[in-house]
Amino acid sequence: MSSEKNFLSHPELEPYFQELLPELVTESDRGAILLGVSQIDEHLKTLFEHLLPEGISNKRRKEIFNLTGPFGSFSSKLEIALVCRLLPPSLVSAVHKIRKMRNDLAHKTSSFSLADHQEQLYEIFSLLGPGVDIGINRLTLDFLMERMLSKLLKLGHPIDEGVPLFDGKPEAVQYLSENGEVLKILEEQRPRWELSIGVGVICGVILLHRDKISSALKGTDTLLSLASKNVQDEPNQ
Repeated sequence: MSSEKNFLSHPELEPYFQELLPELVTESDRGAILLGVSQIDEHLKTLFEHLLPEGISNKRRKEIFNLTGPFGSFSSKLEIALVCRLLPPSLVSAVHKIRKMRNDLAHKTSSFSLADHQEQLYEIFSLLGPGVDIGINRLTLDFLMERMLSKLLKLGHPIDEGVPLFDGKPEAVQYLSENGEVLKILEEQRPRWELSIGVGVICGVILLHRDKISSALKGTDTLLSLASKNVQDEPNQ
């Protein structure tokens, strides 16, 4: 159970949260969707790479995962994961929806705004689990507020050198609450941060399922042999 609680601390997610996420939130809304979905696609690929039986050659591996291979498209990886019960249907549905959003905007030349698709994104996040959409929203707001407060508390007084502009966090919070322009900036940033954190959650759940399955499969085991082994290991009723 503890591994499920801490799946966002997975070492393979660290580069995303430390490097890619900051890049993603500075993208345009269109670019954020494209970059975020490509990251999910990459984690789907690692799911299947970890399930390859031992002894598969590099040549065969490349044939399987190249663009014309059985796992060449994002959609095919999702459908195989669903049919083989590697990922829960709700997660597959969520990823299909964000994939469709990516596809729709990729074929349009008109402007794209994440704020106009807020309800759609919340619907996608809610498929990840009860309250996940609310959790992502609150986490985003808390993060943006703390980030802004950290910047404000580092500001120096324009007249008194060496004196901070704000006398502690409460004063900075009051300034934020009374400054509509700053709040407007935070509101404009919110959709991209929500998307970015949501993408991280999706990738974390994929990693969680990948590690559980790959750790149970040994050598040339199949899912059927794994199921049979689990039945044999169950205590007699």
